[in-house]
Amino acid sequence: MGALTIDFSKKEKKELFEYISSTGLHETIKKSDFFYHSIFKPRGYAGDAAMMALIYRNTYEGSDTFSKLLNRIGTECAAGIAIRNRKDLMCNILKEMKGGKVMSLAAGSAREMQEYLEEKNELEFLALDHDIQTLREVEFQSPKLTYGIINAFHLIKGKNNYLIPKQNKLEKCDPRADAKGIKKILLPLKYKTKKLAPNSFDLIYSQGLFDYIDTFLDDKKGTIALTHRLFDLLKPNGRLLIGNISPLMPKGVVWSMECLFDWYLIYRTKEEVMDFASSIPRHQIASISVIAEETGVNWFLDIRKK
Repeated sequence: MGALTIDFSKKEKKELFEYISSTGLHETIKKSDFFYHSIFKPRGYAGDAAMMALIYRNTYEGSDTFSKLLNRIGTECAAGIAIRNRKDLMCNILKEMKGGKVMSLAAGSAREMQEYLEEKNELEFLALDHDIQTLREVEFQSPKLTYGIINAFHLIKGKNNYLIPKQNKLEKCDPRADAKGIKKILLPLKYKTKKLAPNSFDLIYSQGLFDYIDTFLDDKKGTIALTHRLFDLLKPNGRLLIGNISPLMPKGVVWSMECLFDWYLIYRTKEEVMDFASSIPRHQIASISVIAEETGVNWFLDIRKK
């Protein structure tokens, strides 16, 4: 199926998804939590923190043998292996650091930060995500780890403010609504408001965000603008790591994601990933390269600041 559909247009793939939906197949396979989240996207977007947790666990889980088998088929695919590998890659990078301040954008549950803090406490972390539900479900707490809310597209536009929900108000927080109109007056009751400042972090990384953001000729938009914004937040000698799925993703997985789940990623070559840094003045860059996790499915733009 991957080979047959690889050259289909997006319109054709969406028509195939609609056809598959009409057959009742989705109703059959939704017994697996993995497939349920993939198809129905209960939080309104693909790849949410609950999905990542399923992939990290990578177990036979479900109410019966069929759903258990389906779940493991999903989490053991090439994409699942790459996601676990990239988490391990980040864990190793964190463990090699000798103190400093680290920020993750689209952090989800910040699993790699949690694993680091279970062993060491030399680093200070800021985990930023757009999804308040993810923050509600996080059980791990540490004085070294702060969870905050930010919209990456606001950051692209130069809006560097982020919100830290107050723990006793977390269930009542709705950042999208709370930051609009007259409700802004009440923000201090639910949140602490902070601002990302230039030259603040020793390491910034984003693992699964850029797969969904377009690159434009206009360097004030999309991946190029966001890369520059993140780079400016680094201290001198700081490091920026930006993940993106590669075209090495097996065709069968691509077919499943696009035609079975209506889940689209932007698969980029190394050259296209390198282009993320095209608006950063070359004299500010100490080194730039692309590194990969073990399968080569997920690679990272690796920039070091002078």
